[in-house]
Amino acid sequence: MQLTLWLIYAALFYMEVDRVDSRESGGVKPPETGRAAGSHENGGEYCGCFPRNNVTRPRLPKRFLPPHAFRPAVVREDTPAGPVQPGSAGAADIEKFEGDMTPGDKQKQGTSAVPFENRETLVTRLETEGVRFIDPGRVYITEGTSIGAGTLIYPDVYIEGDVTIGADCVIEANVMLRDAVLGDGVTVKMCCYITEARIGDRAVIGPFAHLRPGTELMEGVKIGNFVETKKSKIDEGSKVNHLTYIGDTEIGKNVNVGAGTITCNYDGVHKHKTVIGDGVFIGSDTQLVAPVTIGPDALIGAGSTITRDVDSNALAVSRSRQTNYPGRGFRSRKGKKEK
Repeated sequence: MQLTLWLIYAALFYMEVDRVDSRESGGVKPPETGRAAGSHENGGEYCGCFPRNNVTRPRLPKRFLPPHAFRPAVVREDTPAGPVQPGSAGAADIEKFEGDMTPGDKQKQGTSAVPFENRETLVTRLETEGVRFIDPGRVYITEGTSIGAGTLIYPDVYIEGDVTIGADCVIEANVMLRDAVLGDGVTVKMCCYITEARIGDRAVIGPFAHLRPGTELMEGVKIGNFVETKKSKIDEGSKVNHLTYIGDTEIGKNVNVGAGTITCNYDGVHKHKTVIGDGVFIGSDTQLVAPVTIGPDALIGAGSTITRDVDSNALAVSRSRQTNYPGRGFRSRKGKKEK
């Protein structure tokens, strides 16, 4: 136990802070006199178990202490026998700073977290309009937000700027929406970041998707996990489900974009456009090197790097030919390890 406490304090001893031991200085030094160049504030709190009748903190030799080091106070809130009473045995070493605040905390006290200062009022108003919140105290909304009736908002959602969300949508936890428009029946799954995008009715986004400015998704589009889009339009019914980057691209209706597809839109100097027609199927691990156009109903073989236009209803494959060597598999190598 003492070793554990010693390790905690050893780490804290090496932090330069604005606070000093209350036993030695009587409290917190004012910033103008107590701040050393390059110093920091330590507002951390630590919780640990202390042996009964032994609340003394471990000590380090003074040679280990840098200038302005703060030896944190030990605060014993409770014991198996109940709260420690002032003046009782073992209470001499119990110290607690007023409010447990650093000077920086006190300077910030009374200021609201802009731009969410009217959050509670906005949430209350939206509830009266039929919006459902799983935990109203953990949703952050700014002025300019419009949400349709029947929409369900999970905790830890941030809605900032001019955001319009339609009716009967579902916004799951840890989502950021900024200056975006969502149609009716849209589902945004966990951990998505959506900025300056327009999303059509019944689209499904995420989890872990990033829709950047200029993204336009039409009705029924599906954007899956670890997909990033930028300055792109994706038409009705198309799917981009896994691990894909779509930038400066137009995608037609009912297109399937396989996992790991990349639109290579940037040559180091200029951005170039990719156009994908209706009904195209793009195999996994495909690179589309822009500028390039894929005609309607084309099929792109998995693992291809496409640098030229593909005609309508054509099969495009660009990869080296596979060669198999019989009898040269892993079993043939056993017993030949280097000594």
